[in-house]
Amino acid sequence: MDTEGNTFPNSLLGAIVTVVLVVLPLSPAVGGLTSGVLQGPPQREGVKAGGLAGLFAAVPLFLGSLFVVPIVLVAPFGVPRFPLDPIVFVLVALIGTGSYAVGFGIVGGALGSYLADARREQ
Repeated sequence: MDTEGNTFPNSLLGAIVTVVLVVLPLSPAVGGLTSGVLQGPPQREGVKAGGLAGLFAAVPLFLGSLFVVPIVLVAPFGVPRFPLDPIVFVLVALIGTGSYAVGFGIVGGALGSYLADARREQ
């Protein structure tokens, strides 16, 4: 199957890799690397595919953080009340997961495109 240049499917594959490997640190970089390798050179296309992979992966990461983070914050203290304003928490979670996923997806996409170009030259 020739996937080179098909940005949307390559980005979806990268997002799936990110979500499956979410327990690993920097999993968005691995997902971006996957989409960047599949996208191939030039590097601008790999960056685009990696960024889209991070954007697609940010949605489930954000939804997961809405459920996991309150448990981690409240459970150790036994406090029946959440320590942050819910709107502030949602905004911080949205900005944090979005910038983490998209940022490392872009880095992975650039690296993946570079590796695809180096492999092609051999």
